[in-house]
Amino acid sequence: LLYRVLGIQLEPEEHWDGSVTVHITRCGLADGYDAVTCRLMSAADEGMMRGLNPRVRMEFRHRITEGATECIADLEFEREATP
Repeated sequence: LLYRVLGIQLEPEEHWDGSVTVHITRCGLADGYDAVTCRLMSAADEGMMRGLNPRVRMEFRHRITEGATECIADLEFEREATP
C-alpha cells in the first residue's frame, strides 16, 4: 500500500532457487531524488527487509536515478541449517 501511495510500481520475478528479483518499473520518487539520495533510500529499504526478516538479504543492482530504465533489486533468502 505504501509503495502505491509513493507511485512505485513493482513486479516480482521468482526464481527456481527461491530468490526473487524485483523490477521497479515506475517510481514516483525518481524525479525528485538524485542518485545519492536514492542510494540512501535504497539502503533504508534493504535494512528494513533485514529487520523484518534477518534471513532475507536485499540488494539493488540498478536504479532509475542512475540512468537505468528500471530499478532492479535482488532478494535472497538464507536457508536454515540442517543438522
